[in-house]
Amino acid sequence: MKINAEKMAAAALLTAAGFIISYVFHVLGMSRLGIVLLPLHIPVIICGFVCGARYGGLCGAAIPIFAMLFNGLPPFIGIPMIFELCLYGVVSGLAYKKLNVFGALIAAMFAGRLAGGLASAAVAALGLANMPFSLSVFLTAYFVTPLLGIVIQLILIPAVILALQKARVLQSPNQTAPSSRE
Repeated sequence: MKINAEKMAAAALLTAAGFIISYVFHVLGMSRLGIVLLPLHIPVIICGFVCGARYGGLCGAAIPIFAMLFNGLPPFIGIPMIFELCLYGVVSGLAYKKLNVFGALIAAMFAGRLAGGLASAAVAALGLANMPFSLSVFLTAYFVTPLLGIVIQLILIPAVILALQKARVLQSPNQTAPSSRE
């Protein structure tokens, strides 16, 4: 397995950004707002695009683990988030090799939400959370309540990725290396 120091450093920075965002939301008592804005999703999905599936998945799994250990994120929320965010990072990295930024983003968003919903159902079924889980709860928790965060992701993430491409920091997967004439 080849280790890319630049990708590892970028993934570490994006993981740290996610942890800091989690910490700030926790310290300021804005946890409910986090459920609406989905701020932790952004560095994870960007990590998948920039660093690839492996680092994106690690970033996505690490942030909720750190949040549970240091920020007081309850396990019945954190455990499903591990699966959800991990899939965001993995799928955004994999899908970006085959799809444009919007297609890869939408694929990652659906895969992550599905994984989070299945993990939430498992947590509820195992009695690890004193809360019911149903299709209605899933749709509300993963699509209705965070609608503003979903819109923010659909606007912000492609803008960041396209800006990184324009700055030649990130190469589009369908783009060949720049020619010597450029």
